[in-house]
This record gives sequence, C-alpha cells and structure tokens, in this order.
Amino acid sequence: GQRLVDMPPVGGNEVTVLEEANATYAALSDALRAAQHHIHLEYYIWQPDETGRLFRDILIERAHAGVQCRLLLDAVGCWRLNRSFLQPLTDAGVRVAYFLPVYHFPFRKRWSLHLRNHRKIVVIDGQTAFMGSQNIGDEYRGRLARLSPWYDTHMRLRGPAALFLQQTFAEDWYLATREDLSAGMYF
Repeated sequence: GQRLVDMPPVGGNEVTVLEEANATYAALSDALRAAQHHIHLEYYIWQPDETGRLFRDILIERAHAGVQCRLLLDAVGCWRLNRSFLQPLTDAGVRVAYFLPVYHFPFRKRWSLHLRNHRKIVVIDGQTAFMGSQNIGDEYRGRLARLSPWYDTHMRLRGPAALFLQQTFAEDWYLATREDLSAGMYF
C-alpha cells in the first residue's frame, strides 16, 4: 500500500469495522451530526431515496449550523440524482461537484465510460473518517427485494489516518473543481 499511494502506516488510530448497513448508517449519521468545522463526502452511488434524503438532510442541517460541507459524486454512479434533489443542498451552502462528468469528455480519444471514481470516503473535521464499499441507498439496508440485502464492509477511523483520506478527498475535489483544499485548517 505504501508503494502504491506513498502513505506510510500510522499508529494511534481507533478502527471500527462495520459489516451491516444499518450499523454503518447509524455511525455515519452520528458522526456527521457531531461535525463542528467541515464535512467532506465522496461517493460513487448516492440514491435519491429515503436513505439518500436522510443524509442530504443531515448535510443541510450541518451547513445551516455553519459547518463547511462538500459532496463529491461520481457522474455515472449518481445519474439518478436530479436538480430537485440537489437544490436544497446547494441552497443551504453545501458545495456539490461531480467527478468527471460525461459531457466534459465525450469526444476525446482517451476518454472511457469506465474512468469512474468508485470511492466511498467521508472525512469529518479531519479527525474521523469512514471508508469502504458502502454507498448511500435503500438497497444497502435491505429495502429493495430485487437488490437486497446488500452486504458491504465499511470502517470508521478516528485518528491520524483520517488525514490520509482527507488528502485523497482534497486531490479528487481539486480534479473536479480546481479548488485547493491543502490549507492547514483541513490538515
């Protein structure tokens, strides 16, 4: 891992493995509601369903409380999200961006539909982070018979390892928006 991403192992972390969606979503919603400075989220799939609305509304609540919120979505994985779903977020001040929107690259020779961002990363105040394979949607909670239950593993990290996920988010955010998040307040 260190050779691939140039990130050394660090100690002093608390890691919780979350194997079930309801436990993951409960831990994530508690952590988001406790945010004081910033929330950075990056998801491949975010559905406009009850689960998606739950987390959208938490972000709106935190943005109204003065917490900086950024949401980076994959343009293909989140194709079902529309303006009416996202408008309350942007109205509240949540910054929403798409990773490699399809309309930016359709005629370039080297573009591929498979060039997507499958990450699921959340960083809260630079101290608590979530990562793994759990997207945001009802199917992960067993609510869609044809797709459920969906079993994915997620982890909650507290400690210095959260800053490596912050760095990954900042790099992806910069690619999507050209906004530099390398300032000390995030690290």
